[in-house]
Amino acid sequence: MAIVDLDDEEARFELLSAYVDNEVTAQERQLVGQWLRDEPAMQEMYQQLLMLRQAIRTAPVPPPPPLEVPTPPNAWQRALSSGVRWTLVCTTAIALFSGFSQLRSPQGRQNVYEAWQWLKSLPQETLWEFASTVKELPSNNSVP
Repeated sequence: MAIVDLDDEEARFELLSAYVDNEVTAQERQLVGQWLRDEPAMQEMYQQLLMLRQAIRTAPVPPPPPLEVPTPPNAWQRALSSGVRWTLVCTTAIALFSGFSQLRSPQGRQNVYEAWQWLKSLPQETLWEFASTVKELPSNNSVP
């Protein structure tokens, strides 16, 4: 910082502030030291800057707000909430209808049994989600 105009209050304040932060040259330090010895107003401003500096250093820092990261849905929820749901419904329906026609042969019955075992191995949440996508069939009373 260059030597300041002694009549410019803002420049004098800037130099005093730099002095408090220990950011002055030896020549500027000497000038500010002279001000502090000779000028009561500068001494008062210096004391205020020191108190402000101390208040800033000791001020409590509030904790940051908690970071809320939405939990992504698991893979089954993503798959079942998209078009994959209808693909599963249609595939299962086709498999069931083709399975009924195969019940006449021992190999067909074995295939249906294996498909049933696979369905039972799925997690229960998946089966409930799957079941919730199927519309109820009309009762016999509503058929004319």
